[in-house]
Amino acid sequence: MMGSLSRHRSRFQSKSLMIRLQHIATHFLLIVGAFLVLFPLFWMLSTSLKPPTQVKTFPPVWIPKPIVWENYVRAVTIFPIPFYVFVANSTYISLLNVVGT
Repeated sequence: MMGSLSRHRSRFQSKSLMIRLQHIATHFLLIVGAFLVLFPLFWMLSTSLKPPTQVKTFPPVWIPKPIVWENYVRAVTIFPIPFYVFVANSTYISLLNVVGT
């Protein structure tokens, strides 16, 4: 009787351990995947707020000093065509794709 009980416990413990290891592996892969997705977004935001002198420095500056919000204003106003024309064109194409499919 005692032998079968201990075998049952060890089987249960090994199954529990396997489930726990699977959960740890799953969480590890999810964390790595989230980092791979979010790091380029962080890099893009950080670079967009840097002055031109800090964009290509090595080692990279992770948090820009000073933060330059004017880069966004220049990105919107640099073209001779107003920015809203680009937004309207993208909206038009997107709506046509949604309605057409």
